[in-house]
Amino acid sequence: APYSLVPTNFSSPPLLHPEDVSTFAEAWNNCIKQGGSLSVEVRLLSKGNIYRHNIIQAIPIRDSNNQITQWVGTNSDIHEIKIAKEEIDRRQAIEESEQRYRNLAEAIPQIVWTAGKDGAANYFNVKWFDYTGYNQTQSYGWNWLSAISNDKQR
Repeated sequence: APYSLVPTNFSSPPLLHPEDVSTFAEAWNNCIKQGGSLSVEVRLLSKGNIYRHNIIQAIPIRDSNNQITQWVGTNSDIHEIKIAKEEIDRRQAIEESEQRYRNLAEAIPQIVWTAGKDGAANYFNVKWFDYTGYNQTQSYGWNWLSAISNDKQR
C-alpha cells in the first residue's frame, strides 16, 4: 500500500508554537495533496521550554510507480539568524527614520539642533552654520553657547 500521512493533530505533542500550528498544518496538507516538497518556518519548543525559529523541510521519496513511499525531512534551527536579521532590519529602519529627519531638518528655514541628555549639542542643521558662521567644532558640545553669550562657561 502507498505510504500516506495526513496528520490530524498538529499540536500533539505540543512542540509547535500555538500561533504556528495552522501555518504548519496548511503547508503540510498542501504538501501531501500535491506530492511536493515542504519548506515552512515555525517556532519549535526546545530545551528549557523556549521556542526557537526553525525551518522544517521535507521531500517525498517515490517508488517506480511514482507513488510516495516515505518522506525525508530536516529541522534546521535558524533562531540566531532570524534574531540577527530582525536586529539588522530594526537598525535599518532607525537609520532610515534618522535620514528622513535630517532631510526635513535641512530643508526647513529654521535653525534645528539636538542635544544629548546632558544638554551638550550633538547636531545642528545647515541653517545654524549659515547664521553663525561657526563650524562643527565651534558648535558641538557646549561650544555653541559662545554664539549667544560672551560667557564661554556652562
